[in-house]
Amino acid sequence: RDSRRTEQDGFDFRRRKLVDRVIISIEPLVRGDDDIEVYFRINEPEDVVQADSSRLLPCTPHQQPFVDLTAIATTDRNPLQNDLVKTVGQEVLNGLSAHPGVREAIDRAVNSQETTERTPCPVYIKTSATEAEALPWELLYHPDGNFLSLDPRWPMARMVGGRSNSIERSADFPIRIAVVLGAADRDATPEWEAIREAVQYAAVNCNFLLLAAQPQLKQSVIDQAEQNVVVEHIPQTEQELVDRLLHENPHIVHFFCHCSASYEGFLEIATTNLLEGLSNEPVYLSARELSRLRETVWLVMLDACEGATPTKTLHSYAYSLVKDGIPSAIGMREPIEASDSSVFCGAFYRAAMN
Repeated sequence: RDSRRTEQDGFDFRRRKLVDRVIISIEPLVRGDDDIEVYFRINEPEDVVQADSSRLLPCTPHQQPFVDLTAIATTDRNPLQNDLVKTVGQEVLNGLSAHPGVREAIDRAVNSQETTERTPCPVYIKTSATEAEALPWELLYHPDGNFLSLDPRWPMARMVGGRSNSIERSADFPIRIAVVLGAADRDATPEWEAIREAVQYAAVNCNFLLLAAQPQLKQSVIDQAEQNVVVEHIPQTEQELVDRLLHENPHIVHFFCHCSASYEGFLEIATTNLLEGLSNEPVYLSARELSRLRETVWLVMLDACEGATPTKTLHSYAYSLVKDGIPSAIGMREPIEASDSSVFCGAFYRAAMN
């Protein structure tokens, strides 16, 4: 009798096929001019309970404990009280558990004996709802798997709703990486050193185009005379910058600059003339203009504050890039300290290139 009840509830892991990925779809439903409700359902796997039904998303970024986490300043290095990050991660799971099929899919992925680092089961959040985009899905905490995104068996990522997410790219070598270092009030040297050190002993060869605003950094890299690094100043206009990147035909474009979600989103990139007081204007780079790289680029890295932050009515810069055809983008939902960003990008490129 207990066995039959388990099967009816949809949690007989032994009798169901393996889960190789989980896709949770979250979409807005407009009921009036200002009345928008957000519903979610399971896309994959399909063999879960109530797979063809949707549920109202019970959590929003404007309620606790989510607002408690976003209120913390990036400069605050004190330990968080009451396991706040874990509490937020548990609340994410609680919200998704409102749909029994979604909870079943997550449970099956976490409890699968076949899931390993070599054969992971990624968890995707696919959404076109800005309300859902603002939630910290990457903090998902499962009692059997802890923080899923910290375990290589369950990598978490986001998909853009309303478009195909299957894009193929050729793997011609060496890997071409364009690095744009233009944060007006930040020293970009640690950022460049972290990237360079991370790929120095990579399993694949890499060539760099370094576009730097700081004259000292540019000269320092020139003095090192590395054959696989071309160093130039950042061009003075949006069109010139994108044209230069198009000419380089990079696989990866890395930005270290400022970002804003206002006015459909833009990157604010300092130039050498701006730093030397010869100009008052940075380069403002829109997602639409940067998306001209869509035919060849693999990834755009936005090591910039709020590059993945949506507004109430506008998607984030990272979302807009992928919607416009860039295969993948990495952004930050919150402000990030320069010291933290260099640590992150060093760890990322070490993992990506080996």
